[in-house]
Amino acid sequence: MKALNKCLRDPVMYRINRTPHHRTGTKYLVYPTYDFCCPLVDSLEGVTHALRSSEYQDRNVLYNNILDMTGVRRVNIFEFSRLNLVNVVLSKRKLQWFVESGRVEGWNDPRFPTL
Repeated sequence: MKALNKCLRDPVMYRINRTPHHRTGTKYLVYPTYDFCCPLVDSLEGVTHALRSSEYQDRNVLYNNILDMTGVRRVNIFEFSRLNLVNVVLSKRKLQWFVESGRVEGWNDPRFPTL
């Protein structure tokens, strides 16, 4: 609780939800958080470089701590400034409409402004 970085003071790793899920019912009650899943999935899936916008800078220490505590391979984190483009859709949730409606060839369409 004395850590200068507030993300390390009492990090939430999972949540418990006893409300039945609309698909799985009460089979699962524990759901990991993004802060817990992201570093593990990155490491286990072989990601070598995580590109993260600078808004996550405070959470990088937690990201690395989770990797160290679980004993999995470290991932290199590279930060970049957030880029706001005018009249360009960047949200994957909003881009999904273009894919599902057939307006583009798929997620790898070169017109998409994503990596």
